Amino acid sequence: YNSSAAEMRLTNTQGLDNLYGFFHGPLDFSFLVTVVMTFLALAFSYNAVSGEKESGTLGLMLSNSVLRSRIVTAKAAAQFLMLTLPFLAGVALSLALAPPPAAAAGAASPWPALLTAVAFSLLTIAAFFNLGLLVSSLTRQAVTSIVVLLLVWTALFAVVPRLSVIATRL
Repeated sequence: YNSSAAEMRLTNTQGLDNLYGFFHGPLDFSFLVTVVMTFLALAFSYNAVSGEKESGTLGLMLSNSVLRSRIVTAKAAAQFLMLTLPFLAGVALSLALAPPPAAAAGAASPWPALLTAVAFSLLTIAAFFNLGLLVSSLTRQAVTSIVVLLLVWTALFAVVPRLSVIATRL
């Protein structure tokens, strides 16, 4: 029995030992924002308007003298806050538990880059949230809305990155 031969035979040099890491990379802040938070943004917004249409409550709201834009803005603001406040609380808690290292003498502070990353994260979440609102307002049923949004999300995070790698190799 040669243990080194068995180890060499089981070792994968193509990086396929960890398929999750191979396809998605490390589980870090970027992954959390681009995959998890964008998916949650779509999940929070898919039935914002179409669900109200289905249940008939949208007609009741519109029968009052409230502007349509005010209804959509109020729903969007409330749901967006429900999504982003826990995210910001998690970021604040993680910074409280593990603050970024202090800048060395003459080096730039890490705080501007960190605040820029959080700001762009909020913009990314807002973009997907608004996409969910758009699709929800264009569809009559919440099921149709979630199916369309899941197809778009899957295309953006599974198909397009793989196709771009293939296109660059060609």
